[in-house]
Amino acid sequence: MLRLGPRVPFRGPESVRMVGMAGQHAARGSRPARPSNPTAAAGRGVAIVVLGVAVALAVLGLGFDGDGPTDAATSTTAAANGSTKGTAAGGATTTPPSATVTTIAAARPPADVTVLVVNGRGVQGAGAANNTELLAKGFNAVAPETYPTLSPTTDIFYAEGYQADALNVAQKLSIAASAVKPLPSTPFPVDRKGAKVVVLLGTDGQGLKPN
Repeated sequence: MLRLGPRVPFRGPESVRMVGMAGQHAARGSRPARPSNPTAAAGRGVAIVVLGVAVALAVLGLGFDGDGPTDAATSTTAAANGSTKGTAAGGATTTPPSATVTTIAAARPPADVTVLVVNGRGVQGAGAANNTELLAKGFNAVAPETYPTLSPTTDIFYAEGYQADALNVAQKLSIAASAVKPLPSTPFPVDRKGAKVVVLLGTDGQGLKPN
């Protein structure tokens, strides 16, 4: 004889509803997590791209100055005359004036230099003393002359091309090099006798003293 177990009471529609709700909760728990906000992710990507572009522009900007790139070769030094060319604001090229170079011819042998001593000191024998010294040094010294008036300074005048010879004469007579200057364009007050170097003794006392 077949035995049946204890009867399970049938709870009706309420039991079915509870089972259905449990299934829904289980299904909700197994859903995958929602993805993050796509708008925020796109914003972060744009920010990274903008930052990269800004860095690139900053690096490229190091090679530019003003309206165009800076060229290191814009400034050049001319070895021939020492002038320097540069680029000013706006791209204009500026060139400073070159220095004037004066070439002095080498001094000739003393025997080839005719020298005249003019006494403008007012001291008797001053012209003769300096003239004798030049003769002793080998210069072609002509007879000295007397200046018509007293000269406040001692000057050594030279003809064109005889500057080095005039400096040599100044050294031999212990006269400052600053006293050496070109012959004036106006006629000299005394006969130069063809001298290329003229020593004018002044009252400042430069040159040799008479014994």
